[in-house]
Amino acid sequence: MSTIEKAAAKLVSKKKIVQPSESVVEKVDTRAADVAVNVSGIDNKIAEESSTTTILHQTCELDFEMLAENGFLVPGHNNPQQSQEFRRIKRPLLLNQQPKIAADLPLPTNVIFITSAMPGEGKTFVSLNLALSLAAELDKSVLLIDGDAAKQDLSRWMGIADQPGLVDLLTTGKPYAESSIIDTNVDRLQVMPCGAMVDNLDELYASKLMDTLLSGLASFDSNRILIVDGPPLIATTEAAVLARRMGQVVLVVEANKTPQSAVEQAAAQLEGCQLVSSLLNKATGSNSAGYGYGYGYGYGQHAKSSE
Repeated sequence: MSTIEKAAAKLVSKKKIVQPSESVVEKVDTRAADVAVNVSGIDNKIAEESSTTTILHQTCELDFEMLAENGFLVPGHNNPQQSQEFRRIKRPLLLNQQPKIAADLPLPTNVIFITSAMPGEGKTFVSLNLALSLAAELDKSVLLIDGDAAKQDLSRWMGIADQPGLVDLLTTGKPYAESSIIDTNVDRLQVMPCGAMVDNLDELYASKLMDTLLSGLASFDSNRILIVDGPPLIATTEAAVLARRMGQVVLVVEANKTPQSAVEQAAAQLEGCQLVSSLLNKATGSNSAGYGYGYGYGYGQHAKSSE
C-alpha cells in the first residue's frame, strides 16, 4: 500500500460534502486512495467567470496534520530548513514573471509545469510544496492543477479525486475553467482536480480548447500563479504535449536513482519549450541531511536539464 493510500485509509470516515442548501451529507468512500482530507462543499464565495456569469466554489479542507507527517509545508507545522529550500526554488520562477522578462515571451510565465523523467521521482511532492510556498507570498495566489490523469496522486492527497476537473472541462467543451476551481483552507491557495481518465488525452491536451483554458486561467488574475502537476515524460506521451503549452517547465530528477540516459531522454522531449529548469530531489549532503530532501536548481531560458 502506497503512502497516499495509507494516509487516505486513515481518514476515510471523515469525508463530508456540504450541499448548497447547507445540509450536511456524510459520504464514506470505500476507495482508500480517494480520501486524504475533509471536503466541505460549496460555500458562498462567488467569483466572476465572465461579465454575465457567476460561479460557486467548492471548498477542500486539507488535513494539515496528515500532510505535515508526509513532509508537506502546511500552515502551523514548521520545517524551517525545507521551507528555506523551497524559497530558493521559487525565486527564479517568480523572477521570470517580472514584466521585463515575461513581455518578450509568447507564453504566460505564471503557468508552471512540474514533470519528471519517470514515475516516483517526487514531482507531486514538489508541486504541492512549491504551491504552498508560493501561496505564502503576500501579493500572490496559487492555483494548483492536477494534470496527471493516470495517477492523480495530487487529487488523492487533497481528497478531490472524485471531483470533476480539467479533463472534464475539455471533454465537455467548456471554455471557462473558473467553475471547476476548489478553494482550500490555506490562504491564497486553490486547486483543480484532474477529472476522469479518457483515451484521447493527448488530443485533448493538444487542442485549441486547452490553449483557451490555460490562457483564461493565466489572465483571470495577474497575481495568480498556476502550478500544473503533470505526468512523467518517458512513461507518457501527454507530458510533452502539456509542456509545450506552459510558460515554465521544471524537470524533477531524483538524485542517485534516475539514470543519466533517462534525464537526457526527458530533456530532449522538452526541446523548444519556453523556460526549462531542473530540480534535483532527494539529494544527500550537509544541506539536506536534516530532513532527507535536497534541491539543486538549474535555471535558464531553453536550458537543457542535466543529472
